[in-house]
Amino acid sequence: MDETNLLSTSSSSSILGWIAEHGSWVFGIQSVLGTAALFLYSRYLMKQKRFSFFYLIFGGIHSLMANGYYNLFGDFPFFSVPIHMYFNSALFLHLFVLTHWKKLKPWWYLASVAFPGYWYLALAFIGSMSVIPYSIATRWVLPLFVNNVNLPLLDAGFNGLVLAISLHALYISVVGPKFGKELVHIDLRKETIDKSSQEDTVIEIDHHDKPLHTDESRVLRIFQITDPHLGTCMSKEKLKSLCQNIVDNRDNIDLVLITGDMETMDTHDDDHSLSEALSPLKQLKGRTIACLGNHDYEVLERVREAYRQNDIILLEDDQAIVEVERLSKIKGEKSLVQVVGSQFSFAGHDSSTRHIQELSKKFPKLSQDIPKLFLIHNPSILSSMSMKDDTDIVFAGHLHGGHIGTRFRRLTFVKVLFKALRLFGSKKIFKVHPPDQGLYGRGSLRLYAHRGTGHYGFPLRIGVSSEYSLLNLYF
Repeated sequence: MDETNLLSTSSSSSILGWIAEHGSWVFGIQSVLGTAALFLYSRYLMKQKRFSFFYLIFGGIHSLMANGYYNLFGDFPFFSVPIHMYFNSALFLHLFVLTHWKKLKPWWYLASVAFPGYWYLALAFIGSMSVIPYSIATRWVLPLFVNNVNLPLLDAGFNGLVLAISLHALYISVVGPKFGKELVHIDLRKETIDKSSQEDTVIEIDHHDKPLHTDESRVLRIFQITDPHLGTCMSKEKLKSLCQNIVDNRDNIDLVLITGDMETMDTHDDDHSLSEALSPLKQLKGRTIACLGNHDYEVLERVREAYRQNDIILLEDDQAIVEVERLSKIKGEKSLVQVVGSQFSFAGHDSSTRHIQELSKKFPKLSQDIPKLFLIHNPSILSSMSMKDDTDIVFAGHLHGGHIGTRFRRLTFVKVLFKALRLFGSKKIFKVHPPDQGLYGRGSLRLYAHRGTGHYGFPLRIGVSSEYSLLNLYF
């Protein structure tokens, strides 16, 4: 090796050694600079005040979490400091890229920038949220009962668990569940509903894991698409494959219900991907019905056009009366379903209550023999509906199943946030219990809150997977 190469290698080793020695400071400075650069760029160069404060809060919280997690341990787990800095840089780079490159990204970019950055955010979040109670338990409580606690072994196990949970979060966010493996059976029989609680409060109701009866003439089979959020974690190919699976299983699906939020800022300059992703559903003309979500209004005409091109019925404060061919063949007469679709509404406001109640009165239930389904993106609207509403069941999405938490007893971040907002915020605005996953009831009303086909907002799902279930309604 010549002298020049030796000097170059020595110099590189010295830099890496200095970074490793002063890792906490270097990582902290990188985090501050990344957050500040995103804020200043979006605030003063792009003149986007709303995004600038989003980046300031988002980047600031991540930086505090990452630095807090590592500094409480006094070390950087798993990898050397430069590798941590690569993952951290990938996150900030992706946030910057999102402000300019608003089209679906190629695989090489996702693999080298977006996914590493998102995973690292999840790692820091999980680690920082759990390291304080873990440290209290192992440093203060455990020594009261156990002598000679093996802290290095416990720390290695804790960090390994954080790593495993974060990798699982990446997996369930990028790889969807198996199509139709999850079967949901919902009891809408009048005799059962009449015996249920009539109190004006939102309650969780367990759906059934097995069929409730064998009379096929009184079962309506639904596949719900909600919150696919075409973007980083939902490619055009992935959504198109899901739609093709629906078509391939058309004999077991009576209606396809879409309850909004089709795109993200990843696709604001992408004119055709949504229409192409939904194209298989064109084969189910008259059987696919949609309403709008809050993010659909960002690219409203494009969403409307995608539905038009694929013969999807879009209901904006309107109704559709559709025939269910399978049931018509079984009964030997035309079998109809009434579907009412609402525009997006926030809950907890007087205007939302008036809107949803007037819409339901405008389209009353046609007949006791015709099921009435209601589509609305925001599930919290359940609390705004009239207790005398004649809807059989409402379908909604919006909250992504809580996004962070567990399906066990439906313990989610959404519920924790709601209780915190009620404690410190307006009781009027935060009076609405958020139905975030599964079946809910309020009096005789029923609502199914879908966990979401995809997700948006916090980059990865943690503990709460997306949903590709088959919904069976029993009348």
